[in-house]
Amino acid sequence: MLALSCSQGGKVDFPEPPDGYTLLRAQTEAIGLGTSTTPANWESGAKIGVFGSTSGNNAMYILKKAGAGKNESEFYGPLVSGAEVSAVYPYSEGFTASAWAIPTVIQHTQYLNVERSMAEHFLSICSDAYAFLDAGVLRFHYPLGMLAVSFVLDNPIVVNSMAIQSSSKAISGNGTVSTDGKVTMDQWASDSIVLNCGEGIGSQDHFFLFVLPPAVYEDLTLSVDIEDEGNAVFHLPQVEIKRISETGFPVSSLTISADGLSGFHTEDGFLEGYAKIDTGNLSAFGREDGYLEED
Repeated sequence: MLALSCSQGGKVDFPEPPDGYTLLRAQTEAIGLGTSTTPANWESGAKIGVFGSTSGNNAMYILKKAGAGKNESEFYGPLVSGAEVSAVYPYSEGFTASAWAIPTVIQHTQYLNVERSMAEHFLSICSDAYAFLDAGVLRFHYPLGMLAVSFVLDNPIVVNSMAIQSSSKAISGNGTVSTDGKVTMDQWASDSIVLNCGEGIGSQDHFFLFVLPPAVYEDLTLSVDIEDEGNAVFHLPQVEIKRISETGFPVSSLTISADGLSGFHTEDGFLEGYAKIDTGNLSAFGREDGYLEED
């Protein structure tokens, strides 16, 4: 059985040292998704909720004063014990989890704002990071992945909204993250995600971003609501969504082109036979004048 206890030696630099505190090391994970990789660091006053399989239920741990600005540091809080220990960042009073499974929520309607960076968009949907104790350290990760859709067209279009649907997997709603990092959706979860583009977003130079569970999808359908054109529907080839992580920031990409067409035309809501669909991975992104651009 594991019991987290006070570190030995060295001065503990707390603003107001509590009685009977224990220490726990925690490490953040970068999700910069920018043209350069910038490691994430703990902010001053950061708090995490910790769960133990024997004792401890959303115990609040607070970052040591000396840990601000560091990737890995110590947090202090009441004793948590058990063979399994998990944690959630940021701390939220009343949050319910266990040492083996952490709840996560994937929004069914997601909102795209081209003034936000790709990382900001991701964090607006996947705001909670999770960790399971590994070799004495809580290593925080974000559980979800991202699909970036782009267009290469002779004449740009205005996208009012998009939707993706899976015929075999639930992809939005409530789920849990297990110790192996797998996201399992509950029985009431939805098989679709809607991307709201507000008053419409032009297809040129923009990525249209979905946040969804990591998996290999062989049955996705993409529906695009186009201004003055109606719906275009695509049955996608195999798409692998990887968890956003510190190593390579894998983002799955989907590029839709309509070579040889003077514009973007639909026939009975379908573009099959007209459009070319390519999938791949994007590893770095930049921003210029409010636009997301492939590096």
